[in-house]
Order: sequence, then structure tokens, then C-alpha cells
Amino acid sequence: MKISKSIIRVLFLVFDIVNVSGSGTENVCVNNETGKLVFGMDCTSSTQCITEYCYNTKCVCPTGKSYDACNARCTTENEYTISFEDMPPGSLYNWTFTAPMYTYVTLVLCYIDLNPSNCLNNYVYVTENINNVISSEYICLKNTSSALYFASRKNVISINYKLTDSGYRGFRGSYSVRGNNTVLTDTSGYIMNPGYPYGYLENCYYTWNISAKSGHLVSLSLLYLDLETNWDKLTVYDGPNTFSSPIYVYSGYINGTKKDLTSTSNNMFIVFTSDSSNSGRGFLALFVTQGQAYGHVCNSTHKCSDDLECLGGICSCNVSFYYDITTGHCTKALLHGAMCEPSINNMCATGFTCLTDRMNTTRCLCSSDQYEKLGTCYWGNLNCSLISRLCISVMPNLIRPAGHFYFRHSCRGPHEQKEGLQKRY
Repeated sequence: MKISKSIIRVLFLVFDIVNVSGSGTENVCVNNETGKLVFGMDCTSSTQCITEYCYNTKCVCPTGKSYDACNARCTTENEYTISFEDMPPGSLYNWTFTAPMYTYVTLVLCYIDLNPSNCLNNYVYVTENINNVISSEYICLKNTSSALYFASRKNVISINYKLTDSGYRGFRGSYSVRGNNTVLTDTSGYIMNPGYPYGYLENCYYTWNISAKSGHLVSLSLLYLDLETNWDKLTVYDGPNTFSSPIYVYSGYINGTKKDLTSTSNNMFIVFTSDSSNSGRGFLALFVTQGQAYGHVCNSTHKCSDDLECLGGICSCNVSFYYDITTGHCTKALLHGAMCEPSINNMCATGFTCLTDRMNTTRCLCSSDQYEKLGTCYWGNLNCSLISRLCISVMPNLIRPAGHFYFRHSCRGPHEQKEGLQKRY
């Protein structure tokens, strides 16, 4: 079986952790919605980077982590990206991931573009081995970014991919290795039981310790649950172990209606147990770690989220930034002439105000008794004495508040005309 150079590179990265066999190519995929600089971009500080680490003026991952391009984040070194988009049409491809004994492999397909009208010849499905299919049917979804999650019961998982239709791009995703007792330090991620969604084994005992930075909290969102009622359980603790106070005990069936939980400290401990009979499909949950939100009280114990600062005891954006309610992040304040929303505080850069212009559009402008030049507001009427005696340059037409307009005039000294602008009411 031929192994491409890109697969050889992955093999080298994970030599001590997981063996990978197969053929295909690897592409880069990025999904960044945070507004921060992505991996490899130029930076001046770590807070600018989605990787949370700026080294030698580049956004990179800290030591001990690698970049997961599909989810645009740094992950522990046992998590890697797979991508088989735009491969040449061929026959059946197969990739097998083998982890150490007593671990299991999780797989997330974060993008799929296959031909649903020709599913027998253009599909992907997931197995633990040749005869044990984890995905119960061929997957042939068209152009979807709705993630699909899978986990092996033991230490092997395989992806089978048939490509005969060149009009569709294929799929991409990421895989990771988990143990019976897993510590998670990423700022976001997922948790699922071995065998999900095909079904878990009997007599299971698995734990996950989600550990956030000091002063941050952990939020857990349960997306799916199918456990034997009252006998198989998922228990969430508010702290680092089972001695902590339990937040909630799940059992039975939940689908569609999310149940969100938040810790009161920087740790959340999760335990999954099953008895000796009647297993279900399992569970899937997403987690995120975060500090205090914008506008919340902050102190030495309760820290702000990463892109906020504790100013006057309140989590706020830094100077020259405003809080964008649509993205939930701090964004660079707007300069003169940019369209703005009056209800959003500090949306305009220092010195500018969100005002309505004569076209009834709200923009970042100087106040009615000011004029703007080269991105700065000046007090008073714009005339030669305010600028200089040698004012000879022609100012561009200004965007000005409603009810005021400017006209050109010239002046060249006390008794000479000279190019400039005046404001007329």
C-alpha cells in the first residue's frame, strides 16, 4: 500500500503514540470565527493569536501541543488533523489508526462533501475493524459542516472512503487518543464514550477531568444521551475529583434539548459508568473553558476571559477596542467615516462619536463643533489660522454630521487666497 509524503509526516509526528497506515493526501483546513490571528500569522503578543502563543513574531502552538486546523486550535500532541479533500478519483481508500493498548480513538468529521445521489460509489464509513462498522450506514452528505462524532471501543479505528465522483471534495476531520482517565486542558473540545454512537461496552468506568486556567470556569453542554435508565450513569462533579460536589447525574435518554452545566471553579470532573447488562448508544458532550464575561465583576479570584481586561473591577475591552455583541469578542474600534451603531459603547475610536450624517447613515464622526483632518478631530471652524499660515493643500470632501456642510475657499496669507474649507450652518 502506497503511503504519501503527507501521511509519512503524520506517521513521524505520532510514532510513539499511534500507528497510522493508509494512503491519501493531507490538506490544511481552518475554521476561525474568533477574529484572532490564526496559526502562522505575524503577531506582536500572544493575546492576538488564536493559538494563545506568539513566538518569534509568529502565532504558533506552545511546546507540547500541535495545531488542529479543522477546529483552529492547539491541542495536546495525541490529537491530529486528517483531510482528504480534492483527491483524484480512484477506488476504495482505507486509513487505520492504532493507539496503545487500553486506550480508545475518537474521530470527528468536521466537513463532508460527497454525492448523496451516488452513495454506493462516493461515501465514507467508520469501522473498528473490517467486520465491525461504527457508522451503521454509508455517509454521503453534501457540503455540510455539521460535525459527526465517532469513538472506537478498543484501540483501533478505520476510515473507509470510496471516491469515484470528481465533482465532490471529500471530507476532513481530526482524531485523538483517549484513556480510561483523561485530563483535558484545551479551552474547548468534546467528550464521548468508547463505542459512540454504535454502543458502549458493559462494566465501563471512564473519567474526564477538564482543567481550566486559574480563575476560569468550565461549561459543559450535553448534546446526546442514551443510557440504560437508573443503571448506567454520567455524573458531573464541581471540582477535580469524585470528592467534589456533584452538579448533576444523567441517565436515560436525551436528544436535541441541551442540558448545560457550569462549574464554580476551574475544574469539572465527569464519570461514566455502566453495569453488566443492557447498554445504550452512549453520550456526546461539548465543553468550553472561559473567564468572566464582558460586563461581569472581576477580581483576583474571578478572572476575565482571555480577550478582556479587568478595568475598575469590571471585565472590559482594552482601550481602542469595543465589545462586538454578535461575535462575543473585543474588536478594534472604528476610524473616521466608518458606519457604526449608536447603541454600542466605544464602537468609534477615541475622539470620534457615532453620529448621523446628511445621508441619514450613522458613522464615526467628529462632533458638530469640530472638523477632521488626517484621522484627528480639531476644535473650531476649519480655517487657515487653525492649520497654518502656509495652508495650501486641498482637503478632501469631509463626511460631516447632519445639519452642517463645508464649502471650499482659498487663502494665501493675510491678504491672499489660500485653499481650505469652511463650515456653514
